[in-house]
Amino acid sequence: YDSLFGWGSTNARIHYALGGSEDRCGDGFLRITSRVSLQHLEMFDEDYDSAEADLNFTWLDMRAGFMGVSIEVPSVTLRKGHGVLLGSVQVRPGAVLTAHAAATSVPLRRFNAFGTLGKLLDGTVSGVADVSGTLDAPTAEAHIDVSRILIGRNHLAPSQLTVLLESATRGPFPAGKTRCGNPIPSPFD
Repeated sequence: YDSLFGWGSTNARIHYALGGSEDRCGDGFLRITSRVSLQHLEMFDEDYDSAEADLNFTWLDMRAGFMGVSIEVPSVTLRKGHGVLLGSVQVRPGAVLTAHAAATSVPLRRFNAFGTLGKLLDGTVSGVADVSGTLDAPTAEAHIDVSRILIGRNHLAPSQLTVLLESATRGPFPAGKTRCGNPIPSPFD
C-alpha cells in the first residue's frame, strides 16, 4: 500500500475464526469493523487535510481472494482546502462494486496532480461520480463542474466535463473453484 499514508486514530474490532460455523468455506473467516479519523491523508499521490470513514470488511472465502470479500464503507469524507469529497463504497462477493461520490468546491490549487502550475490556478471543481462493475473490471461515470478559473490576470470560462470509464470484460478464472463455489483468481501477474 505504497499509495496510502496518514496519521490519526481508529477504533477497530477484529474477529478471526478458523473452523466452526462462521468458517463456512474452511479457510478462515475475518471480519474487521472500524471507524477511522485521520488528521492528514496521502492517497494516490494526493494530499487531504483530513479523512473520516466507517469500514466493515468481511473475508468470507479466503481462497477466492478478492472474489470472496464483502466491503462496506457507508460513509467517507475527505477534506481538501475548503472543499469536501463525500462518498460510499460497497463490494459484494464476486468483487461486485458499487460506489458513489460527490465533491463540492475543491480548490484546483490544492490538487497535487497540477504540480507547480496548481499554485497559479484560482478556481474550484465540484461533481458527482458513480462506479459499478467489478473490482477487476470497473465502469464509472463522472460529471464535473469547473468554476471560472483565474490564471494570473487571465480568465477561463466555467466548464463542464463528463468522464466515462469502461473496462474490458472479465476473463475466465482458470484456477478453479473454492469449496464454497467461488472462482479462484489466477495468480497476480
